[in-house]
Amino acid sequence: MLFSYIGPETMMPVASVIAAVAGVFMMFGRSVVGFGRNLVRRVAPGPKYVPPPTIEKPDAPEATPAHTDAEAP
Repeated sequence: MLFSYIGPETMMPVASVIAAVAGVFMMFGRSVVGFGRNLVRRVAPGPKYVPPPTIEKPDAPEATPAHTDAEAP
């Protein structure tokens, strides 16, 4: 019994199950993967989104002319 014969007639049900799973995956692969991702996200949510810090820009200095007529010789 330890070394029993494993013939094709005993392996056909296993091959049929593997072929059925592969066929379902090929037909609905994208939705199955999406369902799995959503399930994992609900069970084990990742870190919450933290927006990056905002960098405050200094106010622009008032435009001063480089040369005025009053300073002209």
